[in-house]
Amino acid sequence: MTGKRGGGGDPHTVNIVSGNVFGSVIQAGTISGGVHVHSGEPPVVPVVTSVVARDSASYELFVGRAAQVEELLAGMAPEGDGRAVVVSAGMGGVGKTALARHAAAIAVQRRWFTGAAVLVDLRGYDPDGRAVASEDVFAPLLRMLGVEAKKVPETRAEQAAVYHQTLDRMARQGRRVLLVLDNASSGDQVRNLLPRQSAHRVLVTTRDRMSVPGSRTLVLAELPLGEARVLLEEAVREQLPEDTRIGDNPELADRLVRACGALPLAVRIVAAILADEPDLPLTTLVDELRRGGDLRHGELSVAGAFDASWRRLLVRDPSAARLGWLCTLHPGPVLDTEAARALDGRTEAEVRAGLRTLLQAHLLGRAEGRWQLHDLVRRHLAAQSLPGLADEPAAALARLLEYYLEAARTRDAQWFERERVNLLTAVPVAAAAGQDRLAAELAAAVCTFLTEPSDLPARILLCLHEVDAAGRFADARRRAEALERLGMSLTAAARFSEGLSVLRQSLELWRAIGDEEQVADVLHFLGRALTRAKRFQQAVSAFRESAQQYRALGSPLREAAVLDDLALALINLRQPDEALAAANRSAELYAAGGDRCSELNLRVTAAAIHTTAGHYHEAVSAAEAVAWLARDEGHIEAEARACSQLAIIYGQTGQQRRYITYRNRALQLCQQSGDESLEPALMIPMLIAVTALANDVDAAAAIQQEVDYHRSVGNMNGEGDALHRLGLLLSDRTQHSAAYQVHQKAVEVWRELGNRHREGTELATLARAYAAVNRMTAARRTVDEAVEALTDSSAVDEAEELRDWAEKLPAGSVDEPEKLLNVTTVTREKRGGCVQLLTIVGVVVAPVVGAPWWMLAGWALLLGGLRTARALATGQRRPASGVDEPMLEEAFSQFKGCVSVFFAAGLALAYFAGGPWWLLAACTVLAGCWVSGKHGAVVFLLIGVLVVHFGWGTWWVAAGLVAPLLGYRNTMGPAVETRTVEVG
Repeated sequence: MTGKRGGGGDPHTVNIVSGNVFGSVIQAGTISGGVHVHSGEPPVVPVVTSVVARDSASYELFVGRAAQVEELLAGMAPEGDGRAVVVSAGMGGVGKTALARHAAAIAVQRRWFTGAAVLVDLRGYDPDGRAVASEDVFAPLLRMLGVEAKKVPETRAEQAAVYHQTLDRMARQGRRVLLVLDNASSGDQVRNLLPRQSAHRVLVTTRDRMSVPGSRTLVLAELPLGEARVLLEEAVREQLPEDTRIGDNPELADRLVRACGALPLAVRIVAAILADEPDLPLTTLVDELRRGGDLRHGELSVAGAFDASWRRLLVRDPSAARLGWLCTLHPGPVLDTEAARALDGRTEAEVRAGLRTLLQAHLLGRAEGRWQLHDLVRRHLAAQSLPGLADEPAAALARLLEYYLEAARTRDAQWFERERVNLLTAVPVAAAAGQDRLAAELAAAVCTFLTEPSDLPARILLCLHEVDAAGRFADARRRAEALERLGMSLTAAARFSEGLSVLRQSLELWRAIGDEEQVADVLHFLGRALTRAKRFQQAVSAFRESAQQYRALGSPLREAAVLDDLALALINLRQPDEALAAANRSAELYAAGGDRCSELNLRVTAAAIHTTAGHYHEAVSAAEAVAWLARDEGHIEAEARACSQLAIIYGQTGQQRRYITYRNRALQLCQQSGDESLEPALMIPMLIAVTALANDVDAAAAIQQEVDYHRSVGNMNGEGDALHRLGLLLSDRTQHSAAYQVHQKAVEVWRELGNRHREGTELATLARAYAAVNRMTAARRTVDEAVEALTDSSAVDEAEELRDWAEKLPAGSVDEPEKLLNVTTVTREKRGGCVQLLTIVGVVVAPVVGAPWWMLAGWALLLGGLRTARALATGQRRPASGVDEPMLEEAFSQFKGCVSVFFAAGLALAYFAGGPWWLLAACTVLAGCWVSGKHGAVVFLLIGVLVVHFGWGTWWVAAGLVAPLLGYRNTMGPAVETRTVEVG
């Protein structure tokens, strides 16, 4: 307003301010032009609160981190060293503040800090950049320490002096103080606040690595999976005590926790969402989290926690921020410095500096010496935008793939194992990014490392990517190679129908290209695949064509390898002469090429062919010749194979001692060779060889040993084959319950492998086993499953044949379900023992003491009567004589003939040397040795004749007439013992 002062003078202006005034008041005289007012922002008011004890009503939920809590408590204890403890979180939201508050609350509850326990939020990562300065904290801290407001100085310098004087006085008085300085972003925020007396303690939480005098650092990672699940359940039940969704679905809860990256902030947000929506299924929330997006609930946000660190990094070090963003392009969970350099394109020193900056900002972690991005951090950084990076992602990814391709071609298996996940993920990433050439070449390079049976699923997946990528950039040769690799991988996984189809596609493509050498190679691979699929006739055709191709190309050693495989296929077709010709021709080619070891191995193959044909004399001669030559020339593997073949021959012909001798020699040579794969390759055929002449349990135990070996090394194909043979053995020995279980296990193996053809054939075998014991309903049901599996594998003829067989099964049969057992039993004749010894001693002593004939006859008839009575009581019958295995018929018939000749010669010698009395003594010895079968019938017939001879006219004649009947019954009831073995 305008007015005058006093009674006269010039008029002047008077500014009057009334009422409540907020902000600045500016007074001036004459004002001309624009007015610009510059006012500093008011200081940030710090939030300073007291730490509450753990048993207070306002105490917040905390789960896990027992080791970290104990470490903090050890630092805060009265007997501690008084150093400040920096709780450094791996990233925002990892729970650093919750940990500090929890440990501080325990310390307060234990009355360790009688002076004060204060928490200060320094707002070091405030979104608006308005962090609390240390000088702004002195005044509120003084009031929390008990200083009256009117005694708090006005200037900050004076406040600092009084603050430290107060802390010093409280330390002398024994009143310890705890300061929790939360969310500090730099050392400048906390240095002036640190007490000078060792009695006091300080906890500092930060997202950065900072230097604080006299401090130690505790770095936090995400929660372990189990603790994160407990946190989720407790946080939900804190708001909904009756909610049981987490406890009732532990697997879904684990999936939720994994989707949260086990980050405490994310877990709490998920718990809040579940509490808000009591009817929300866990599966729905899991799907939402997998689709991405920000985890947010009210003011809580995972993206907000990360965003503060990201914005701070952009200001402090833009090149490090660029590197962090490029790291999100990496396909795997961890990367080394070389991979980061490939992504960035700068020098190693520059990249290392950037990685360290990211580590200090806790946007990057360390895992086993490499760099790691948390899943949620990766998602957040990938969503950020940086100027000038429009074309850089494609170039960075190409550099990374080129690096991995070169490394895969030059590095060793140890490097591959470290980079396995990255490499397996890089191929589909390259294909999705349109880097088809790199995807195909990288897939081929990685496949060279995937050689174990357990690697087949990954190898097949890579080959599929390689085939698709090669097709897109129209490289016929690369596509043919990819198809060849895929076909071999599929057949190795026993997916024969798919594998054979792919190999034929590769063959046709190579023929169109005109590469005859590759045609020969694929024909060889195709023959091997057909052999494994038990399509031997087709395999023979492929092998013969391949051998012709190699012969035309002038590759004798490769032709020899094909002929070796051809011989094995011909053996399975029961064509021993042609198989022998192929093996001999292969050996000649190896000899001409100077490959002595392969030549000797082929000579062993020839011995195996003779064995299969039942020509044991020729087989022994061939194998012994190879064994001697190999020993003289130092070929350990060839000698081991020769000894193994000799063990097989002697095992099949029942020559147990020689079998054991050569088996042990073969195993000794395997150990000397240093080849870990050689021993099982030779041991398994030797085990199979003894099953034919062994009793039930020994035969089953031998095959079960083979099953266990294949299972231990992860060879599911070998396991399935062995289970199949074990089931057939048990069915043949009438151990039906155990056989069912073994066949069902074999079905499970083929089903897991995805081999529908072998699954179908195994189900067909199981159906026939059911039918053999009149379980027709189960047989028909199993036939339906087998027909479906065979049809799926394109084995239509086999399916039709099985269907015809099932239609002929009789109806109305018994089909009671049996209890499946995993044991089998054996019935084995007891021979000798004390009875045999007593009989021999008695017969030797009889002529010395002048024992009468009736004592010998009575003893023999007593033994026969007891044995016959046992047979009648138990219903036991002796199995029919003979051997079912075709390859053993010749050896077994020769053995029986020799025994019969010696038996007859011994009886004739006893008669002509000592007359009827000595003949009776010989027959008594044989009866005491439990002679049975046709020989037993002859012995008791002679005893009957001799009894009639000696006792004519007495009642002994009746006993003599009964003796042949005892001999007949004696052939049906041997004494037995029962043993068990676990199978399956």
